[in-house]
Amino acid sequence: MDLDNYRDKYNKSFNFNSELRKCLCGSDKYKKLFSYDRYLLRNKIVVCKKCGLIFANPILKKDYLENFYKSDFYRKLYNLELDNNKKDIFSKEGDNSNNSFNFLKKFINERRQINILEVGSGHNTNLIHFKKIGNLYAVDYSNESKKLAKKMGITFHQGGVEVIKKFNLNFDCIILSHVIEHFHDFKNDIREIIKFSNQNTLFYIEVPSMDLKYNLDQLQNAHNFYFTKNTLIFHLNKLGLDCIEHGIASNIHQYGIFKKGSTKQDNSLSNEYNKIIKIHKKFCYEFYWLYLVNFYFRKFIKLIIGEKLTILIKKILKKQRNK
Repeated sequence: MDLDNYRDKYNKSFNFNSELRKCLCGSDKYKKLFSYDRYLLRNKIVVCKKCGLIFANPILKKDYLENFYKSDFYRKLYNLELDNNKKDIFSKEGDNSNNSFNFLKKFINERRQINILEVGSGHNTNLIHFKKIGNLYAVDYSNESKKLAKKMGITFHQGGVEVIKKFNLNFDCIILSHVIEHFHDFKNDIREIIKFSNQNTLFYIEVPSMDLKYNLDQLQNAHNFYFTKNTLIFHLNKLGLDCIEHGIASNIHQYGIFKKGSTKQDNSLSNEYNKIIKIHKKFCYEFYWLYLVNFYFRKFIKLIIGEKLTILIKKILKKQRNK
């Protein structure tokens, strides 16, 4: 199924396959920011007026999301270069696979044979960097991920956080790289993962950053949450994870290294909502202003040089781009 056919089918069935949710802070007061994602798939994105978290509402139902991930179709949807090439299903996904190792190694440099788990392991190349210092474990919905893990010598269970218990282990390091923004039941998923940690476990969490990049490129129909630094740390603190390091990953993403701590009871995040609204207004102004300037400039050029010459120039430019 190509993107156009999928989009048509998806948009028509969106109401049936989605459900409304409150914000993670419990508030049901929010403001709409976007109605569609970067592929023009229906994807209503809102910002909470209480804590400033950006999230999808309505959210896709759990069974729909699980089938979406199991099929590996979403990889083709998000990477149009794949077409039907199953052999290259993880194309370009491993480009930043050394992030977790590079940021964690100073904390685990002296430890040996630790147990390392990755949730949502995908291409499994995040884990492979840890092979010399630990035992590798992974969970993912993908059939292709399962096959790849077997080839790489990684102990694997297929599914989501509910299958972690099958390992019957507590882990010294848990990697969640571009995963938590997909969680359907964020609070319970994080709590379930924490069950398989000890007091010294390191949690590496990497997500897109709405501080570093706020535009349509960030929006994907399967992303349920969009974090700034403040909302990421705030909502993980409330679930009992303390941030010991935070930084920039791959220029446009953010990472945090967390350890178990005390659950924070504070139920507010002052001024985050106002900050997001200000950023959103700036984005809308620049986006629509540039669009209108570009649109009318093209019309003006077409008027000056004529339609036939405009078409000829387009063909020449297209040939140059395809070389």
